[in-house]
Amino acid sequence: MHSMRTIIHTRSGIMLALLFIFMFSACDKSENETFIRLSNTSSYNFEDVTIVTYGISKDYGDLEAGSSSSYKTFEHASSSVSVNVKIDETDFYYFSPSYVGDQVFTPGNYTFNIGVEDYANGVLSFDIDKD
Repeated sequence: MHSMRTIIHTRSGIMLALLFIFMFSACDKSENETFIRLSNTSSYNFEDVTIVTYGISKDYGDLEAGSSSSYKTFEHASSSVSVNVKIDETDFYYFSPSYVGDQVFTPGNYTFNIGVEDYANGVLSFDIDKD
């Protein structure tokens, strides 16, 4: 018959082993993912910010002038990007030039810098920094 101390010790060991397995599997996955945050480089507040890259759409919500979002995880991302924001209930867009051979990002952290290029025509400016 096992004593209560032996049973608790065995359960603690199992829980510790499961914790290590979980931690290592999470680390492996994040090393293969791309993390993207947005930076509003304009003097306007953005509402309903959405980006699409590598066919994956992500909503970032609202983004105040001069602020940055938190990172969001993408399994894949590329230099082919579209951005949609609202400023004062008006839609503004950015579409990256389409060409064959879009660059697929290596895993890591990136910041998409979004500004207003042409307010009258609803055109955004855009560039990318690898953090």
